[in-house]
Amino acid sequence: MKAYAASMARELFLSAFIVLIFIFLGAISDTFLTARNIQNLVRANSIYGMMALGMMIVIATGHVDVSVGPTMVAAAAISSKLAILTRPDAHFLNPALAFAVAALVGLGIGLVNGFFVAYCKIPSLIVTLGTYSILRGGICLFTEARWITGYPGWFIIFANTRVLGIYIGIWIWVVLTALTYFIMNRTNLGRRLLAVGGNSSAAQRLGINCERHVVFAFVYTSVLTSIASILFFSQTGMLDPLLGRGYEMTVIAAVIIGGTLLSGGVSSTSGTVLGVLVLGVINSLLVFAHIPVYWHRLVTGVLLLVAILASYIRRNEKQDRSTIQFKFDHGANG
Repeated sequence: MKAYAASMARELFLSAFIVLIFIFLGAISDTFLTARNIQNLVRANSIYGMMALGMMIVIATGHVDVSVGPTMVAAAAISSKLAILTRPDAHFLNPALAFAVAALVGLGIGLVNGFFVAYCKIPSLIVTLGTYSILRGGICLFTEARWITGYPGWFIIFANTRVLGIYIGIWIWVVLTALTYFIMNRTNLGRRLLAVGGNSSAAQRLGINCERHVVFAFVYTSVLTSIASILFFSQTGMLDPLLGRGYEMTVIAAVIIGGTLLSGGVSSTSGTVLGVLVLGVINSLLVFAHIPVYWHRLVTGVLLLVAILASYIRRNEKQDRSTIQFKFDHGANG
C-alpha cells in the first residue's frame, strides 16, 4: 500500500510539473498551447516513448541496454535497403513490410544481447556496449557512411498519416503503452519479470526460468526500438548512419524518472510515459529560451544523476523495510 501511494505521489508530482511548464510556456508564447503544437510535441517524444517502454522492462529485470541508439539506426537502414527502396510503388503492404523487416532486425539484436547476458552471465552493460560498437561499425560499412535518402513518397506520407485527427505514431505509442501495461500489471509474465529483477535467486527457486525472461526483456526492447525507428525516419525522410548517439541516456533517464528502480524489481508504465513527457517539455523550455543545444544533454545528464540517486535511496529504504520485517517476524516466531 505504501509503495502504491508513493507511486501515485510521484506520478502526480510529474504531472503537476508538466502542467506548470505548459502554463509557463503558454504565457511566453501565443503558439505553444495550440492543439497542433501540443500534438507535435507528443509526436516528437513518441519515439523516445516507445524505446522507453522496452527499456523499462530491461531495467525492471535488473539490467540495462545501452545499444538502443544504433539498434534504431540499424533496423531502419536494413529495412530501407530491403523493404523500402526496393519497392518504390505505393502498395498498401509496404508499411507492414517495413515494420516486419525492422522488427526482425530488432529481434535478432535482442536475442544476441539476451543470450550473452542471460546464459553467458556477462554484465548487460558490457554486452550492450559491445553491441553498440559492433552496430555502429556495421552501419557505417552497410551504408558506406553515407546518408540514405530518396525514400518513396508513401514512406514519408505514412508518418504524417492521421487517424481521427491524431498522427499515427501517437496511436502506435498508445497501443504499445497499453500492451506493456497489460504485460507488466495483468499477466504472470510481468510478475515473473519483476521477480527476476527483484531477486533472481529466489525467482529461480520458485521455478521461474530467469534466463528466458531476461532474453524476452532484451528482445522486447529491441523490437519496440525498431518499430520506433521506422516512424522516426519516416518523419525525417532521410537516414544519418551516425544518428542515435545519446538516445540511450535520454531513454534511461525517462525510465528512472518515471519510478522504475535501477536495481530492478519495480516498474511503472504510466510513470515511464510521464518521464518521457517531462524530458520533452524541458527540452521545449530550453528551445523557447534559446539555450544552446549542448545544454540539453547537460540537463538530461543532471536529471539522470538525480533520478539514479533517488532510485538508490528508494532501494535502500526497501531493503531496510524488508530487514526490519524479517527481524520482527523472526523475533515473534522465536
